[in-house]
Amino acid sequence: MEMFSTSTHAAVGLLALACVTLIASHLFSPLRSIPGPLTARFTRLWFFYRVWQGGFEKENTALHRKHGDVVRYAPGHYSFNSPEAVSAIYGKGKELDKSSWYEAWNAPGFKTLFTEPSIKVHGQLRRKFQSTYSMSSLLTYEAYADHCTALLISKLEAIAKSHGRADMALWLLCYAADTVAMISYSRRMGFLDQGADVDDFFKDLHGNLFYNTTMGIYAWIHPMIFNTTAFLARWGLIKGSPRMSLARFTTNVISKRRVERAGGEKGQTIPKEADDETAPKDFLSKFLDSNERDPSQFTERDIIVGLIGNVIAGADTTASALSAILYQLLKNPTVLSKLRDEIDTNARAGRLSVPPTFKEVQSMPYLQAIIQEAQRLHPAAGLPLQRVVPEGGADIAGYTFPAGTVVGVNPFVLHSNSRIFGDDATSFRPERWLDPDKEKVSYMQRHNMAFGLGSRTCIGRNISMLEMSKLVPELVRNFDFELDDELKGECAGWKWINYWLMRPVSLPVKIRMRVVQ
Repeated sequence: MEMFSTSTHAAVGLLALACVTLIASHLFSPLRSIPGPLTARFTRLWFFYRVWQGGFEKENTALHRKHGDVVRYAPGHYSFNSPEAVSAIYGKGKELDKSSWYEAWNAPGFKTLFTEPSIKVHGQLRRKFQSTYSMSSLLTYEAYADHCTALLISKLEAIAKSHGRADMALWLLCYAADTVAMISYSRRMGFLDQGADVDDFFKDLHGNLFYNTTMGIYAWIHPMIFNTTAFLARWGLIKGSPRMSLARFTTNVISKRRVERAGGEKGQTIPKEADDETAPKDFLSKFLDSNERDPSQFTERDIIVGLIGNVIAGADTTASALSAILYQLLKNPTVLSKLRDEIDTNARAGRLSVPPTFKEVQSMPYLQAIIQEAQRLHPAAGLPLQRVVPEGGADIAGYTFPAGTVVGVNPFVLHSNSRIFGDDATSFRPERWLDPDKEKVSYMQRHNMAFGLGSRTCIGRNISMLEMSKLVPELVRNFDFELDDELKGECAGWKWINYWLMRPVSLPVKIRMRVVQ
């Protein structure tokens, strides 16, 4: 009994000491004047709960509106909303390493382009893949995008001629996922064929996003949970993660392709009519070429990681942007009318093919402005892009932050900053990107975080732009869409969910075939 009492007293004493130390560290911190929620000064629970609710971008925006350019959202974690902070954190030659939050996005000890914390190591990894994502390589992927565009158009035509209603958020996700799979493997995963979530892939992927986003806040727990779930999945006691199922799919495709290559076959299905040396190569073929040239530099793991990353990173991001474009067009009929004029004028002049080429759509300024503006108001990421202050500290936005402090800018917050995007920063106005003042446009572009900033800019941004630029004209010139009643009106809210990646819950519309005079 006496031993139990002594142990209890010791535990209480240690807890009290920890609390006193925590409070003292805050009271004597040079950053104690930075505002934020009271509980966020002492615990990450405030941040965890708001992220768990799926709408942290709104909380983050409200904090900055109330307190200004710098706010605290967890102990040692600070969010910024100023051009100066963007330069200090992500600027060329100043970029900071990523925080431990990213560790929950992969297997323990395993790093990818997205999760690698070190700027230097990230640069080395990126160079392995850079050429396959370059603008020159992009044109070889058009046939794959055209294939999926034609299939989506045919599916929407059938809907327009029957019941005329569809959830475009789902259809655009099916399109983006199958297109990036085609570009990666020359194979669709079947989403467009069924117009549905095949084998609950999207459901599992979104569940994984929830886990990664929330668990990153307490990343030190991740290895234990990951290893336990991997063990249970190996024995069939629980379902594996979508990354695991995609890894199995990928390794099977790689094995089949190696057999085909050994037999002299190209192993590609698109385009069927181009059975010659000029036929486009998918990512798998290009990765295998790199591996065969130098297996020590481009490993089997590089092949698998690159292909899986394409599908996981390229599906929801592009689909969400496409949903945002369509929604904003339907909410802003004047913009839609101007885009249709641009599309019809180019088509009549023979400058817009069916399907359009990427070169053609790049020469349509209003279309490109719409894509930029939709991504500005609906960026892919809805949390601060966390970076760690290095040894020696850093001066950011008038404060000196010690080494180890986590700092970051939330794209959703920054994109509504009137000092960068004007007094109407919260409004959808594509014309801002066509302003004759080139310096003003350049300044906005330097603070556009739709694809990230600096050397960590999304490596797949060209592919995403290819898909969006080619699909939107086809949707606009073939169909008349109308928002469902629940999304009409000034006060109607469009529901998004934010687990780092911001995605629409749904986009219900009515569809009719467009009659062109």
